[in-house]
Amino acid sequence: MSNLERRTIPELKQLCRARGLKVGGNKAQLLARLSGTAEDAGLQAGEPGTKRARTSTAGRMTLKTLTDRLEAAGVRGGKFSRCAGSAIARGFLKWTGSAEELDQPALRDDGQPLVVTCEMCSAAVHPTLRQLLDQPDYAGLDYEDGQQNATVSCKCGEWATYITGMCDGRFEPDSGKFHNHCTECKGFGRCIGDYREAHCGDCGKHYFAGLQGLPC
Repeated sequence: MSNLERRTIPELKQLCRARGLKVGGNKAQLLARLSGTAEDAGLQAGEPGTKRARTSTAGRMTLKTLTDRLEAAGVRGGKFSRCAGSAIARGFLKWTGSAEELDQPALRDDGQPLVVTCEMCSAAVHPTLRQLLDQPDYAGLDYEDGQQNATVSCKCGEWATYITGMCDGRFEPDSGKFHNHCTECKGFGRCIGDYREAHCGDCGKHYFAGLQGLPC
């Protein structure tokens, strides 16, 4: 059974919604829809829900180089989201190294502000670089607790979200259930989707651990 097939209908509908697909139908129809999108989008083998990484024309910096630059800008102790850090290092988020820029709306690689839409009041929300860097790399069960640890929120006070897939240049709003950036992978790590996916210390791949810690 594939990782997609293990997911519930609400989870499959959320994936469809995130990809701009229709959310109606039974589980077989949802799986067929998502499988078609996966093939068209060139998803990485073995990583459900994760689009193949985009390429950027910007030169990629190392984790140490970015950590040093952020330290100089006031982000101490290397405490920042590796997902957001990877987006900066790969050029998907623009940052010149200025401390002032951290509290300004984040800019994508095309120079346009990153914008997400509040699901409660439909207002445009412009996350800052600091909010993205402060975001946890693993949301866990926060989707059940109302996104209490999410750092991006609307001024209406009724909505908050995680921004997942930044390291791949996707910037998708998420409840947290599919925000899981593996920091055990080398370098900046990588997004692996479902919060139940885990890193295998023996083979270095990822597997569906469920809630019981199933073996790789």
